[in-house]
Amino acid sequence: MVSGGLKALVKRTLALLILAALVVQMRPGGWDAMAWLRSALWPVEPGVLTVEMRPDLAGPVLKSYDYVPPKNRFPPHRFEIGGEVRQFYALPARGAEGLPPLVILLHGAGRDGRAMLDMWANIAAKGVFLVAPDASGAQWNTGTDGPDFLADVLDEAAAIQPFDRNRVYLYGHSAGANMALYLGNCTDFPVRAVAVHAGVLPDCPGTAAWRPQLIQIGDRDESFPLVAVERAAQQISALGSPVTLRVIPGHDHWFYNIGPALADEAWAFFAR
Repeated sequence: MVSGGLKALVKRTLALLILAALVVQMRPGGWDAMAWLRSALWPVEPGVLTVEMRPDLAGPVLKSYDYVPPKNRFPPHRFEIGGEVRQFYALPARGAEGLPPLVILLHGAGRDGRAMLDMWANIAAKGVFLVAPDASGAQWNTGTDGPDFLADVLDEAAAIQPFDRNRVYLYGHSAGANMALYLGNCTDFPVRAVAVHAGVLPDCPGTAAWRPQLIQIGDRDESFPLVAVERAAQQISALGSPVTLRVIPGHDHWFYNIGPALADEAWAFFAR
C-alpha cells in the first residue's frame, strides 16, 4: 500500500517536471521539453509497419525522361501573406455529395503545383478537391512553406469550394514528399493521413500524432535509395503511426510516367 507521503512526493515531482518543461519550452530555440515529457509519461507503442511489393505499378521501360505540365489547364490562384504574393493551383471536386475531402499536393524540386494536379486530375472526378501550392523557392522550406502557409492556402481554397476540414490529406513527391513527412510527423498540422512517393523523414523529435502513412518507392531510385526509405518508415512507425511501405520493383525516381496510377493508389489508401 502506498503511503500518503510517497503519493505527495510523486505529485510534487511530476509538478516540478511539468514546470521545468514549460520554462524550457518558452526559451527561443530551447529543447523540446514538452515532447520529452509526453514520451516519458505516455510511452508510444510502435505503429504497424507493412511492406508490400508492387511490380504491377512499375510501368513500361522509358526511352526518355521528358515531362512538361500543361500550361493553361490549371490557372493559379494568388493571395498575399506577410506582404508576399503566393499562389496555388486547384481542381474542385466533381460529383461530390456534401462537403468533399481535400488533398494537398506538394511538388518535387524545381517543379510547381501544376505537375501534381496533372498527375492527380482523375481523382477530382471521384469527388475529391485537389489543391497544389507552389513552394517559396525551388525547394520546400519548413518555415515559409510550413503549417501557417498551408493553413492560409486552405482558407483561400475554401472560397473556391467548401470542403470537409476533417478529411484533409497530404501527398508529396520527392522534395514534396520530405515536406509532407515533416508536416505529418513533426508538426500538428491537421491532416488525416499522409502518402508520399520517394521521400524520407527529416530530423525532428516527432509529435507522436497517429496518422496512417503510405510511402511509395522504387527499388532503383538513386535519389532516395530503398535502404534510406526503409529507415524512414521504421522511424515513423516508432512514433506510433501505422506505415505501409509500398516497394515498386524496377521503378526509379521518375514520377511522371506512373503518376496517375500512384495517385489512384494513394487515394484508395486515404479513402479506406
